[in-house]
Amino acid sequence: ATLPLTENVMTEHTREQALNIRSPEDWPSERWPNFTWEEFSCKHTKECIVDPEFMDEIQAIRNELCDYMTISSGYRHPDHPDEQNKREPGGHSRALAVDIKCYGMTAFLITQIALRRGNILGIGISQAGPRDKRFLHLDMKPSTHLGPRPWIWSY
Repeated sequence: ATLPLTENVMTEHTREQALNIRSPEDWPSERWPNFTWEEFSCKHTKECIVDPEFMDEIQAIRNELCDYMTISSGYRHPDHPDEQNKREPGGHSRALAVDIKCYGMTAFLITQIALRRGNILGIGISQAGPRDKRFLHLDMKPSTHLGPRPWIWSY
């Protein structure tokens, strides 16, 4: 079942209560029909924690794009190796970030939609190298002592 998150996994989370979605069968496909539990669950722990407001924004971007969006990374538990390599866990560990596999015109359109809508606070662009490794990072992580928001960067 989809349960409100009760563990203190997501520090500083002050938005609508995050949801811990226990299994693929519990994914709220009526609310987020273009995404799956598998796309948003942690590849390290298999936990799937989502922020409903962030997910609504990603779904709205997808609706405007009118095209498929492949999610390469959604939620990451703070123990995920990519989070362990940071000074402190980032937006993925708070269910406020997503990486979308894309390049070229699709990457441009997603960026354009996100900027126009105005709710995405962080955009990371990785568009060099092999096409199958290119992606966009979108997040709604607020400003912290590590940096201000909104912000855009390249990898």
